[in-house]
Amino acid sequence: MYYNWAVNIKNMIHLLDNSAQQVDWIVMEREDCSPCNIGATLLSPIHLNNKNYNKNPIIHSTIRTWKQIKQNLKLRNLSLLIPIVNNPLFKPSIIDKSFIQWERMGIKMLGDLYELGKLLSFQQLQLKYNLKNNQYFKYLQIRDYLKKYTKDYHNMPTDLLDEAMKTKAESANLISYLYNIILNIEIPTTDGIRRDWEQELAINISKESWDNHLLQVHKCSINVRHTLIQFKTLHRLYYSKTKINKLFPNVSPICDKCLCQEATIAHSFVFCTKIQKFWNEIFDIFTKLIKIKLVPKPEWIIFGISEGNPELNVFQKNLLNYGLIMGKKAHT
Repeated sequence: MYYNWAVNIKNMIHLLDNSAQQVDWIVMEREDCSPCNIGATLLSPIHLNNKNYNKNPIIHSTIRTWKQIKQNLKLRNLSLLIPIVNNPLFKPSIIDKSFIQWERMGIKMLGDLYELGKLLSFQQLQLKYNLKNNQYFKYLQIRDYLKKYTKDYHNMPTDLLDEAMKTKAESANLISYLYNIILNIEIPTTDGIRRDWEQELAINISKESWDNHLLQVHKCSINVRHTLIQFKTLHRLYYSKTKINKLFPNVSPICDKCLCQEATIAHSFVFCTKIQKFWNEIFDIFTKLIKIKLVPKPEWIIFGISEGNPELNVFQKNLLNYGLIMGKKAHT
């Protein structure tokens, strides 16, 4: 999917880059958007009638894919790469040809109205682009356009994809570059999950330890199903009674085993009195096997043993981790 997105964005860059070689397919697509600017059509913050691009199936597909990219990567709806002149959603730019003068002065796209993510005042634009006082009304018009399609129009920092799409169309390895940009945007943060575990287990989990736990997920077993159990546990994907209660208030959050406490994920796997007896027996068995006294620790049960016990060698740690996954499997 990411590769297809990268290819789609590469094609968009060819269409947006006026300095690129004007091959036949680019000319044809631009003509179908005439008299509007193809960049303003492709990057439009809202759905446009397909008559705006002569019902061109390639442009239609490109717009649909771009919408999908924005939704999945949670990008800002209004791109700073949208051209000002001949913008179908900004009628003054079509009616008033004096915006072409703005373009010649260097105000070609919405991003040119900003500096360090902040919307420039008219006075600042005058200093930067040598605008005359009689251009103030046009400034108010373009500001009204910004206000219409984004809430915090005063603050619009450039995102990674906007910057990437400024790349020249002829640049080498462009698809790989775009693919890596998309991958970096898509990687989700797990800090919230780490904080939830800190709260439920009443321990402090350093960033380094957390990253190590995440890294160990795919190493805990050669069995994919076992790896999935550890992944779902670590990422709190199992439906505990408290989570179900938030979705369906008529379902009690109380643990079905001990019948006395709310069944959070930590309670269900570690702290329930019925479960604690089970883990004590498991650790007693391992103590006899490796002849080292082991006491159940909540963090070991949840995250596995990846650090913190120099008495255990790699083989012993792998054996314990496998046993802990089997124990968690018995309670899922």
